[in-house]
Amino acid sequence: MQAGVAGIAAAGVMVFSTIALARFLGKRLGLPDELSLLIGTGSGICGAAAVAAADGVLRAESKNCATGVAVAVLFRTLGMFVMPLITQALAMQATDAGLWIGLSVHELGHVIGASEMVGPAATNPALLEKMLRVAFLAPALMWLGKLRPTPRQGTAAKSSVLSQTPLFMWGFVLVAALKLMHVLPTPVVHVTSELCELLLAIGLCALGLNTRFSELRTVSVRAWGLAILLWGHLLLTGLLMVQVIKFGAALH
Repeated sequence: MQAGVAGIAAAGVMVFSTIALARFLGKRLGLPDELSLLIGTGSGICGAAAVAAADGVLRAESKNCATGVAVAVLFRTLGMFVMPLITQALAMQATDAGLWIGLSVHELGHVIGASEMVGPAATNPALLEKMLRVAFLAPALMWLGKLRPTPRQGTAAKSSVLSQTPLFMWGFVLVAALKLMHVLPTPVVHVTSELCELLLAIGLCALGLNTRFSELRTVSVRAWGLAILLWGHLLLTGLLMVQVIKFGAALH
């Protein structure tokens, strides 16, 4: 509710415009539709996790899925280190910087890492916009089902969009609902919040351990070109959406 209509709409624009642009540019670059959609979904929503979720709908060739993950690996890492430097160079306020990071960095862990480098005031807005992007994963999967190329012989798509939605999304919704209903005792909230910090640190370490730069050598030049263009789109459109959110907040 704090995000307001503008904040929710901004996240939706980032997700669907990135996927649509990926498909459009991918055709011009001569890339397979399924690869373009995988890279677009990973860029627009939440990196490798979104690539894996999209693969549940697209049933892509393993090499295309590996390419989508490899591209996400590089750009999520670049985003975490580059975005704080850019926001500092532009002398952005911490809140605005957090919004921009949440709207443009690929993965959740890297959004938190980048926003923490900017400062504590940037973390909440960054996390809010990032989780709104993640929340658009389910409708994005439904759209991908419509955009999916004709399945190859012997390849069957899963029947239910609900079954294609990653388990972490349902866990997030459940925990958020429990917190919002204030049914959990204060000591439980305190202990689990501390546990959350520990698990987040472990998760960030796991992201590093899961990074295999050897996979980057298998990515084609055209796929890299698409990923770079999409990153530019995320940065420019994300900065525009920050202004839209600020304008929406000013109206209230």
